[in-house]
Amino acid sequence: MSQKHYINTLLDKFHMQDCKTAQTPLPMGFKDSLEANENEEPPDLPYRSLVGSLLHLSTTTRPDIAVACSMLTRRMSTYTATDFSTAKRVLRYLKGTIHYTLCFEAKHRHNDLVAYTDASFASDPATGRSRTGYVVNLAGGPISWCSRLQRHVTTATAEAEYVAVGEGMQEVIYLRQLQEELLDAPLPHATTVHTDNQPAIAVGNMATSKMRHIRLRYHLTRECIADNIATLKYISTKDNPADLFTKLLDKQTMIHHISTLLNVESSQQVTQASSTEQSTRLPLTTRDNSSARQEKLL
Repeated sequence: MSQKHYINTLLDKFHMQDCKTAQTPLPMGFKDSLEANENEEPPDLPYRSLVGSLLHLSTTTRPDIAVACSMLTRRMSTYTATDFSTAKRVLRYLKGTIHYTLCFEAKHRHNDLVAYTDASFASDPATGRSRTGYVVNLAGGPISWCSRLQRHVTTATAEAEYVAVGEGMQEVIYLRQLQEELLDAPLPHATTVHTDNQPAIAVGNMATSKMRHIRLRYHLTRECIADNIATLKYISTKDNPADLFTKLLDKQTMIHHISTLLNVESSQQVTQASSTEQSTRLPLTTRDNSSARQEKLL
């Protein structure tokens, strides 16, 4: 699944057909906070139109720009000319990665829902709120993902991670109910939810902690584990694709996570690989002629 035509349409609409490509959606120094004066009138630029179009892409076929769009949408009423240039950088990134596609396999070895959650502690320095990121995979591809600021301020990394697990667990419950309705049968296995924070797993498994102040809504995780709806499993940060939805990453780390969610090979690369493979094989007629020449020499 891809939206190449839609991306080309956006490039034409904003006169960026000949722009240079970017390696990441947003620069590493971009701050996830509001700095513009709310009393100032925003410039007459199509910022809202551009970000709205990018937001559509981020929620359908391009999860790799989800965190960028989440940060840009916070500036809808207080954007500046610099913000508009930053938003156009996402278009430059899309031009260079227009061949990225969502792929699903009917006979994939993982036909069960698999979820990954992560959090970036105190992502917004102005409010102190952390950012939640999660992605749910099925049949080898992502079917649901999210990047957003948490509703409440957390006081520690483990607490922010536990909140992210709780928000991801809500999506897992919905998707399990949908899958059971489509299959007309209950799911036989609990859904595995991965997180890269051991204390958050311990709290979810009813361990004693110093998180008595946490809001009760996030203890939904404990109930899901008790009812065998989901289980928590540790995964290292470098292998957690949900890291892609919590903060801006460098090029190498981003490509590593994207390759686990999207098909990043272009059709040209696939064609070149197949042609190389064919060229290494000796044609049958050539082998026959070589054999005939050898027989004549004998």
